[in-house]
Amino acid sequence: MRKIVTMSSLDWSDPAPFAPETSLGAALLVPTKIYVKPLLDAIRSGLDIKALAHITGGGFQENIPRVLPQSLAARVDLNAVSTPKVFGWLARQGGIAEREMLRTFNCGVGMLVAVSAEDAEALVTRLEKPRRIGQHHRRTRRAQRRCRRICGCPRLMSGKKRVAVLISGRGSNMTALIEAAKAPDYPAEIVGVFSNRAAAPGLETARAEGIQTASLAQSSFESRLDFENALTEILEGWAVDYVCLAGFMRILTAEFTTHWQGKAINIHPSLLPAYKGLDTHARAISDGALEAGCTVHFVTPGLDEGPPILQARVPVQPDDTAETLAARVLVEEHKLYPEALRLLASGAVTYRN
Repeated sequence: MRKIVTMSSLDWSDPAPFAPETSLGAALLVPTKIYVKPLLDAIRSGLDIKALAHITGGGFQENIPRVLPQSLAARVDLNAVSTPKVFGWLARQGGIAEREMLRTFNCGVGMLVAVSAEDAEALVTRLEKPRRIGQHHRRTRRAQRRCRRICGCPRLMSGKKRVAVLISGRGSNMTALIEAAKAPDYPAEIVGVFSNRAAAPGLETARAEGIQTASLAQSSFESRLDFENALTEILEGWAVDYVCLAGFMRILTAEFTTHWQGKAINIHPSLLPAYKGLDTHARAISDGALEAGCTVHFVTPGLDEGPPILQARVPVQPDDTAETLAARVLVEEHKLYPEALRLLASGAVTYRN
C-alpha cells in the first residue's frame, strides 16, 4: 500500500480519492473489525456453525480452503458483496491483478461463516450486515477450476475505461458524465477531475461524489508547456484512458494534444465546423442561422478542428437571444456528451490519424 501511494503522487495528508472527507493516511489506517462478540453469541445460541474463516493475510484463496474438509470446495460469488471503494482504488492505482487482490485483501468480507442451510436465516439475525455469498459443493478437479473462476472480484477490476474530466468552472457537462457513469453497464468511470482554477465550483461537486481532484494555475509555470507537462503527470498518475474537456478554458498546445491524440475529446456549442471558438450562439443568431447545436469531437492541434463523434441540432427561434439559445443547447449537451463517451469507451468509435 505504501508503494501504491508513492506511485499515485498523493501525500498521506491529501484527501483520500475514495473517501474525500478524510485524509489518505487516516483512511488506510482504519483497523480491521473484530467479530468475537457476535460470533460467540451465535455459537452459544446452539446454531450449527460448521466453520469460521477470518479473511486477513492470505485472503480468500488461502483462508477459506483451510476450514473446509478435503471433500468440499467453496463457490463464492463476490457480486453479492459491496466492495469498499478503497480496494477498487488500490487495485486500479497499483495495477494489481484480481487474483492478487483476492490473495492479499479481504475485499469487503472480513469473516466467512459456514452454516447448514437450515440455520442460515437464524444466523443472519445475529450478525452485522451479513451477506450470503456462496455455497459448498463436492470437490472435483472440474469443480476446483470452476471455483477459482467464479471466486472473482469484478467490482475491483471492472474493465471500465478510466476517464478524467478537465473543467474551469461549475462543470455541468462533467456532472452529466458523472451521473451517466453511475449506471452499472456504462463502459467508463470518472476517476479524476482537474481544473486550472482552484476555486472552480465543479471541483467541490466532484469531491462530493468521491472523485479525486487536482488543480494547477498556469500562472505558476514559466510556460504553457510546463503547465501541460504537470497536467499530463497528474493524468498519468490517475492512469486514465481518456480525457474529457468540459468547459476547460485553456488553449492546449500541439504537444499536449498530440500526446493525447485519440484519447481526448471535447464538447463544443455549435454544429462544427461552423462557429469555432467563442460566442457561438451570438454569431449564429447574428448570421440568421436557422439551427444551432453542439458537437463532441476528438481534440487535435487545430482549434475545434478534430473529427466529430456526435452532433445534436437545436432550431433557432425567431425571438432567441444568445442566452436562451445557449440554455436549450446545454440541455442537448448533457445528453450528447455521455453518449459520445459511451461510444468511445466501448470501442464503437475509434480515432484514426
